[in-house]
Amino acid sequence: MNCGHGWKLYLQFVFLAYGVFSNRVNTALLALAVFLAHVHPTCWLQERKKYFYGAGFGVPAVLVLCLLLFVGHETTPHGERVDPNFQYGETQAVVALCVLAICFVFTVVCLVLTQRRRHQSSLMQQQQGQQPQPRQQQQPEQHRDEAHRRLLDLTESEESDQSRTPPNYRAVEHTGTAERQ
Repeated sequence: MNCGHGWKLYLQFVFLAYGVFSNRVNTALLALAVFLAHVHPTCWLQERKKYFYGAGFGVPAVLVLCLLLFVGHETTPHGERVDPNFQYGETQAVVALCVLAICFVFTVVCLVLTQRRRHQSSLMQQQQGQQPQPRQQQQPEQHRDEAHRRLLDLTESEESDQSRTPPNYRAVEHTGTAERQ
């Protein structure tokens, strides 16, 4: 979009800058959410979900608004500039670089802390003689037996209904998958 120093240029800047900043900020917030999911219970994180949404939408909006207020007055008319990434010069470049660096460091630190915490918990379980278990809940035995029973019923019904199965395929017992003969 080749714009002068009018409303089209500002609109282009708002959409582009908001998209870039929200991408960076939301990446950092996702890393924080992953870390907090390992530190706190899920319900604690669910209660604070509105703050994540507010930060994810609000921080980029505030950054873009500040840039619009301060940078628009110190910029000369653009003429034939076609690069929308840094059309507002040094101030926009400095803000973009700071946001990028802060979000990058924040994301890396959160993910490293998450990995360390996961590794430490598996080491502690091994020292106590327990098998490390994944973070998700295990299904109770009755649910697994019921699921297995439904799977067996499904394979039996598939075996009885040979009209839908091509002649060069047969049902494999206990898995519910088809295999070529």
